[in-house]
Parts: sequence; structure tokens; C-alpha cells
Amino acid sequence: MKLSRVALFIFFITIQATLNEATKPNIIVLMVDDLGIGDIGCFGNTTLPTPNIDRLCNEGAKLTHHLSAAALCTPSRAAFLTGRYPIRTGLTGAEDTPPVVMFIAAKTGLPETETTWASYLQQNGYLTQAVGKWHLGWDQDQYGDQKHGPRGHGFDHFYGLPFTLVDGFEKSHPFFTYEKLKSKDSFLHSHMTALVLSFVTVLAVYSRSIGYLIFFMVICVFAITWFFLEHFTLHEKMWWRRSVFMEKYLNSLLMDDDKVIEQPIRLPKLMQKLTKYSVDFINKNGANSSQPFALYHAFSAVHTPLTPNRLFKGKSSHGAYGDSILEIDDAVGQMVDALKKNGIEDQTLIYFTSDHGSHIDKGTQGGSNSPFKGGKAVDPLEGGIRVPGIIKWPERIKAKTVVDHPTSLMDFLPTINEMTENEIKISPQIDGRSYFKALIDKEYQGSEARIIRHYCGTSLHALRIITNKGEVFKVYKKYPKINADGHCGENQLCRCFGDDNVTLLKHLLIYDMVNDPYEDHPLLENSSRYSKIIETANQEFETALQEINPPSQFLNKWDVMPRPWMQPCANFPRCYT
Repeated sequence: MKLSRVALFIFFITIQATLNEATKPNIIVLMVDDLGIGDIGCFGNTTLPTPNIDRLCNEGAKLTHHLSAAALCTPSRAAFLTGRYPIRTGLTGAEDTPPVVMFIAAKTGLPETETTWASYLQQNGYLTQAVGKWHLGWDQDQYGDQKHGPRGHGFDHFYGLPFTLVDGFEKSHPFFTYEKLKSKDSFLHSHMTALVLSFVTVLAVYSRSIGYLIFFMVICVFAITWFFLEHFTLHEKMWWRRSVFMEKYLNSLLMDDDKVIEQPIRLPKLMQKLTKYSVDFINKNGANSSQPFALYHAFSAVHTPLTPNRLFKGKSSHGAYGDSILEIDDAVGQMVDALKKNGIEDQTLIYFTSDHGSHIDKGTQGGSNSPFKGGKAVDPLEGGIRVPGIIKWPERIKAKTVVDHPTSLMDFLPTINEMTENEIKISPQIDGRSYFKALIDKEYQGSEARIIRHYCGTSLHALRIITNKGEVFKVYKKYPKINADGHCGENQLCRCFGDDNVTLLKHLLIYDMVNDPYEDHPLLENSSRYSKIIETANQEFETALQEINPPSQFLNKWDVMPRPWMQPCANFPRCYT
């Protein structure tokens, strides 16, 4: 009798566990790189057809006040994955440092102590897969340890770019060059004659053996000095830069977990390969799998260089940028079609967004953040941090839902934990907040009081104060110095420090983001609203100042620069496929 009761109890527990597992949605996160909020149809674009993205909008929830934690990729993505301000991970630029991770083989990256939403899902029984761009560091102490990489942060597998795209990837540049050394300011070029004459003098007058030794030493010094002066800029103010050759040789890699499968990346077919991998993953783990999956598909586009596939080249009225948007939209359609084919569309949550605003300093190579001011790297202007946000989950979210109150990329972690009924305890210092109620309850007004900080590197430039009455105010303490076109110069990233780059305001600048979302008319300093808000703002600025956060990981040159023994390489020593 006892045995039968135990067996019955085990049976019911098993059934309950199976039912709970069945209620967990599959999750697909679609993050575009450098996409402007004005680049897709359901957010106002009328010149670029994006039917598949627009369909997500119409069939799900549209987040109209969706915010990135930074206007650059590394800090933004760190915040998105962890639900925490990027300054808490050390992945923010300081004065006279790079603003992002610069090399795959560097020591900098997402700390192993950080827990991502993928880690929580993995612990909650999900199969997790990352596809596409990472750009949060790779290995820390030894090759393959993945302490900064995706497989060290909750993803079972990775297929994609450990780094990001940069303009040098589409260029060809020789290793042996003499461009910098022949300049009039070059130490090596101007002193080589004297060194050679010294060698000849010693050889002729004193000792042949000493002369040859000096000659050998001169050659070694010349070779080492040539290499570092020609391919790196350690002696310059922007010491983290590298030559086009090194940019491509060290960072242009496509990887499948630890294996380099393409070096350098064949750009025109890159997005097609990433899309195919994600579609195959959905087909493999679709209807016939009892385990829920989470797919993080981070598009390589529309980051420059823009190299759309030949099937999309010339198909838009906006050049290569528009063609790349069409290819992204097609990729979204392919993934949704795979869900339909496997009969799991209704059970799958799809989240579509961008890591930050679009480049506006690249002309036709960049997109639109209209009608907001600023763009990529213009922290914390709205055009740099206001991003499209779409969430579709047919089982729980009604079509044409609109969420107008402020939400953040950092909110995805607590939101997804609530959606999946994750009982795993999360870190107490999560800066994001769940907006699940706003997605499933149209009557919910989302009027909880909250303050969102807007950092530029390690410096707190502004706050967004949300009251319990639904008011939203943006308060600037520092303001970027930009030109009439809203950026810091053609192909120039705005800097976060220095009097030439930033204005420290004598009086806080406050905008009513509900009635003045485009920041045209600041509140009058003698108004009652200004006086009320400034008190709250000053308290928050002081609170942030008193907090202890880790220093920027980019302060140490040797942590930023590549370590040869940690460099992924295909077919060593050629490192070429």
C-alpha cells in the first residue's frame, strides 16, 4: 500500500513537472546592431519596407519609450545581458581610454562574476544558443576558458563573431609597410642613418665582432620598433588603435564555439550564414523537442562596413544601408516561418530591438534616429539611446499592445524571469525592472516611480525621472558638444570627457519627455516643476557619486591590447581560411 502511494506521488510530481515545462515559452531575442528607431516601418519609416518586423509589431507589443543603457555596443550589451548599468561591470570607457573592447585576445571583458539572463534560463532548464555578434571579451586567463565569452555566461553554444564588424574588414592592406616611419616626425626614420654610420665606424676602426653585434642589435631594435610603430599607436594619445592589417588579422573571425571556421570573414555572405544557422537551430529544436530553447540572434548589420548579400544589393532606395535593413527583415521572416513550420509560433516569445541608435555621422552609411536628436556615441542624447522595442508572444500578449512608459534594455532580464516563472534567486543589485504586467494587462498604466541613469563612459551625464503620476523628466548635468548636424564630426565618435567634448552645465537642464519628447523646450528654472525635480535629481546624482563601482577595465593598456598566446587562429601560423 505504501509503495503504491509513493509511486502515485512520484507520478503526479512528474506530470506537474511536465506541465510546468510545457508552459515555458521558447525565446528568440533579435538584436540589430546600430539600428535607428526611424529605420523601420512600425516606428515611422515610410521609405524602407520592413513587412516582417512590422508584423511582429502588429501581432505583439510595441515599446515606444525603449532605452539603451549606452550609445555604444560593449557597454550597452553588457547592460542588456546582466540587467545592470555597464559601470558595474567595468565595461565603460574612462578618460583617455577606448570606449569598448578592442581585441578578441584582450584581457578585458564581461566579468565571470556577472550573471546574465541566459544563465538564469540555462539554470531553469533552457537550451541556450548565441548566434552573431558578441563583443564582450573572450578568454581571460587561458585559451578557451570563456570567462568573458558566451559559453561562460549562460549559452550552451555559440556561432558567430567574437568581436564586431569594423571598417577595416573590407579593406586589403599589406603587412610590410613603411608609411608611418617615413613621416618627418618618425624617430626611427630620422635616426637610422646615424645608427648605420655608427656600425660602419666601429666595424672599420675598432672590432669586426663588436661591429656585427651592434649591427644585429640595430636590426632587432629596428624590426621591433617598426612593427609597433607601423601597426599600433601605443606612443600616441589614442594608444589603443591598430593598423588596417592588424584590425583584420586579429579580429575578423567567424567561430563555432572554440573553432575558427572563417578567417577573415567573407562579408557579403555573413548575414546569410548567421540566419541559416538560427533557422536550422529552430528546426532542430522545434516541435519534437521537450526542452524549451532560448536563441539570442545578434545581427552583424547594420554596423559598417555595409556589405549586403547580392540578393538584396540595390533593392532599396537608401543604398547599402537600406539594402542591409531589407536583408535583416528577410532574416526575421525566415525565423518566424521556421516557427510556423514547426507549429511553435504561439508558444514562442520574440523580442526585437537594437543595441543603441544609428550612426548619423556617416552620411548614407548610417540610418535615422528621427525625430530625436543625436545618434550612436552621442550619449546621452535621445537619438543615441532611444531604440525600437517589440515583443510578440501570442499565448500571453495581445496584438497591437502599446507600452508608452519608459522601459530599458536592462529590464529584459527581470521581465524574462517573471515571464518564465523563474524561481532562481536573482542578484539584489539589478537595475532593470520587469514590465511583464504592462505587456499582458492593457489597463496597467505603468506608473511606478523610478529613476534611470544615463552614463557616458564612467561619467553620469543625465537622469530620467519617472513619477508615479506617469510624468517623465530628463535631467542633464553634462551635455555633449556637438555640431549643427547633431554629432561630433564625420566618422567621429563623441567623447565623454574633457572641456572640448562635454559642457558641465551650471544649472541642470530639464525636459518634460511626455510633452516635449524631442527635447526642444527645457523647463524654466523659475518654474515650480523645475524646483521640485531638481531636488530629486540632486539626491540621485549624489547617491550615484557615493556608490562604489569597479574601475574601467580599459585603464590598463596591457589588458586592452591583444595577447599573442590567447589569439584564436585558423591554420596557424597563417591564420587564414
